[in-house]
Amino acid sequence: MNSKELDAYLRKRDEIEWMALKSPEDIYAGYEAAVPQVNGIKTILEPFLVPGKQIAFYKHPRYIATPEHRHEFLEINFVYSGQCRQVINGKPVVMDSGEFCIMDSNVIHSIEKPEDNDIIINLLMSKRFFDIDVMKRLSGNDLMSEFLINSIYRSQDHNNYIIFRSSSNQNAHTYMQQALCEYFEPTFGSEEAINCHVILLFTELMRDYKESNPTKRSGPTSKAPIAKIVQYINDNYKQVTLHTLASHFNYHPNYLSNLLKQHFGYGLMRMVQDIKIKEATMLLKYTGMSIGEVAHEAGYSNITLFYKNFKERHVVTPSDYRRMNR
Repeated sequence: MNSKELDAYLRKRDEIEWMALKSPEDIYAGYEAAVPQVNGIKTILEPFLVPGKQIAFYKHPRYIATPEHRHEFLEINFVYSGQCRQVINGKPVVMDSGEFCIMDSNVIHSIEKPEDNDIIINLLMSKRFFDIDVMKRLSGNDLMSEFLINSIYRSQDHNNYIIFRSSSNQNAHTYMQQALCEYFEPTFGSEEAINCHVILLFTELMRDYKESNPTKRSGPTSKAPIAKIVQYINDNYKQVTLHTLASHFNYHPNYLSNLLKQHFGYGLMRMVQDIKIKEATMLLKYTGMSIGEVAHEAGYSNITLFYKNFKERHVVTPSDYRRMNR
């Protein structure tokens, strides 16, 4: 799919849009029935994403308003053309063509009825999409890293959103369009290509944001370099300990332990275990190494512990996982 084909695809009325034009009351009835309430607020749950996928793109339906709701996942709105008029946390927000908005998982918002030229793309991202490897790629971007960490691990305490007035940022538009082309007409390697385009999109948006908000250039709002801590753990997971990590960042071990639990909900041992199991998963899928070699390469000296940790994460044994994912 090229850019011309993408444009034609997005402007063509889909089934939901035809229904919205003919009988909007049926759309609202379906929405009320399908979207549950959590603590009195309509909440779209992560199963809305395709099973097994951590990221999805949707064209927001035109000709009908979207009532107040929130998500269990992170969302980016991209105005492909026209405008997007919505209310976010009680505040009216108008976005023009080429602009983005990223919202964490506790933001309450509603969207006014888009007209024929108002084409809005929703990029939905599971919290699992932002694993420690993705966080490492964004670790040089303090503002984005902290926003994502707060959104993913502390969403009950945060309901932040960022508007990117990026109508003139052609790079951001290109990355988004390329990801959309890969998504709506997938081919070999599309999933990895989409992930790369999304990372490039985040980087480009934050460059744009820092240039237009010079007062934000000082870095993250917290004093602790959380993103740099994540990167250090990722780079040294085979030998890192709480004491070596604390020493590297000049923190007391107890303070650092509490800091990790505050941001992630668990400590260093769980973070290291997650990295090791992810490494083992990749080796099982793409190499012919024996189970013992996989465990050793992933950083395990105790094969029994490796089996235990792996089964806790994937339910099946490493051998079964390899057979299922070959």
